[in-house]
Amino acid sequence: MLNRSIKRPLACGLGAIVLCLGANAQAAYPDRPISLVVNFTAGGPLDMVARLLAAKAGGELHQTVIVENKPGASGTIGGEYVARAKPDGYTLLIAVDTLVTVNPFVYKNNHFDPRTTLSTIGRCGSFNLGLVTRTGLGPTDLKQFVAMAGKQHLSYASAGAASPGHLAMEAFRLGAHTQMTHIPYKGNAPAVNALLAGQVDSGFLSVSNMVPNIRAHKLVALAVSGKTRDPLLPEVPTIAESGLPGMQNFDMQFGFVLMAPKNTPKDIIVRWNGLLNKFLQDPDVLAKLKNLDIQPTIGTPEQAEQTLSATAKQWQAVIEQAHITAD
Repeated sequence: MLNRSIKRPLACGLGAIVLCLGANAQAAYPDRPISLVVNFTAGGPLDMVARLLAAKAGGELHQTVIVENKPGASGTIGGEYVARAKPDGYTLLIAVDTLVTVNPFVYKNNHFDPRTTLSTIGRCGSFNLGLVTRTGLGPTDLKQFVAMAGKQHLSYASAGAASPGHLAMEAFRLGAHTQMTHIPYKGNAPAVNALLAGQVDSGFLSVSNMVPNIRAHKLVALAVSGKTRDPLLPEVPTIAESGLPGMQNFDMQFGFVLMAPKNTPKDIIVRWNGLLNKFLQDPDVLAKLKNLDIQPTIGTPEQAEQTLSATAKQWQAVIEQAHITAD
């Protein structure tokens, strides 16, 4: 039988080993592949950013990051899928920020609330929309466009009900005190095609998708939605620069956000935030983001939460005034 003098250090040694094993188990994250869910279809800007992030983060983590597309219901299907996942850092979400800032106000009968079931890791970039018209409509600047809208019936295309283009145009329409008819399409590409075919008069749409047609004079660019000019269209003024009454502070940008299920450990949230910020400063990534017309947004999870909260209040006011619904 071991005497007490031997038992005591042996017990202490075993306890230390257990503690070390526990620490190593925690430090082992990730020890298996991570799923990065994209809540829109493959091939779009969000999907492209997700695949860039998956490759870069996978290299940093020495683990595979698998991109899964789960589109539908303006991003709600993918968002709810991640919200229901185990909060262990192995299922994450990259989404258009409207999932948090818009969907809770336009899906009145939806039981899923991303604001209470998901945690924000960080913002992945922001982007402008461009206000364009079909060629032959007439206006060459924003004042002329508003004047025409006051005299005759105009229509506008969007990528769908409660999409960024729908929201931006309703915010503009409210500020300019004009009436226009909304024609929703199933995506940005069909909306652009409708403009090119002359089936609709105007639209607030993704700048990167429209630049070739603008340069070829197949579409007329009147303004961009953000507070600063767009790098891909530096000659096109912002709405705030238009001189229209009440438009001096117009700033309607959208962005991408990286999220995790609620109650995901704080150390995993912080680690992914660090990976995201490093990703958004990588020269190779920045060059690709520029081509996609996405501006990097570096910050902490808390800063991202504050931005999303402020943006949600902004959109809630527009949604209520314009009576926008997606149900």
